Parts: sequence; C-alpha cells; structure tokens
Amino acid sequence: MEARQERFLAIPVVLAIALAALAGTSTVFYQTRFANPSVEEYFSFINIGRLLVITHVHFFGYATMGFVLWTLGRRLGAASGGRFGYIVGLTVLAGILDVLSWWGVIYLTPAFRYLTFAMGAAFVGGIFLTSLLVLRSALRKGDNR
Repeated sequence: MEARQERFLAIPVVLAIALAALAGTSTVFYQTRFANPSVEEYFSFINIGRLLVITHVHFFGYATMGFVLWTLGRRLGAASGGRFGYIVGLTVLAGILDVLSWWGVIYLTPAFRYLTFAMGAAFVGGIFLTSLLVLRSALRKGDNR
C-alpha cells in the first residue's frame, strides 16, 4: 500500500478510537451523575459475573486501542521522537489499573473510586494524545516512512 493511501486510511481509524474513548467517558459521566445517585450506587449493581465480563471486554478493548495506535504511529512516523511508545504503554497501563480499581471499589473500599477516576482520566488523555500524534503524522505532507 502506498504511504498516501495508508495515511488516508489511518485518519478514520484514529478518529473512531478517539470517539470510542469519548463515548466511554460520556457513559461513565452519565452513569455516575444522572442514572445513579452516586458512584457507590453504580458499583453496587455490579455482581461478579458482570464484573468479569466488563473486565474482559475492557482489557481487550484497551489493548486493541493501544496496539492499533502504536502500529499506526510506528508506520506513519509518530514514533520517531522516541517517546511515543512510552506514551502508548503508559496509556494502556492506566487502562488496566482503571479496570483493576473497579475490583477494589467493589471488594475492598469505595475509596478506590479516586484511583478509578485518575486512571480513567489518564487513559482517555493518553488516547487523545496518541491520537493527535498519529493524526499529525498522517496529515503531514510527504512520505513519512
């Protein structure tokens, strides 16, 4: 595939990943502010079966988002500065810690919700940052490889 075609195809993929992160954030905000009176109330409805399912789905989704952004970033030249891989790695790690903190909220103490907020924000921020870096590389003129 030509570099121009590759850059063109990367743009909607990256925008879709960023939109998925935004949609997830909006859902969390709605669930913890409007649909349920509190964060504790939201987590009280999650049983072990549902927690296992959403853990699996989120681990898979976070890993896939990270892998796709990392691959596109490497192919399009976003990783040439040397820090791109660290940013993607820390982003995925934040997502994993976010999901693990849900287990802490449910089975240890509601105080883990602060870790949930921090790691969720770090994950979404990392997704947006890496998306912007990949988009910047994709929109640059010339062959990036």
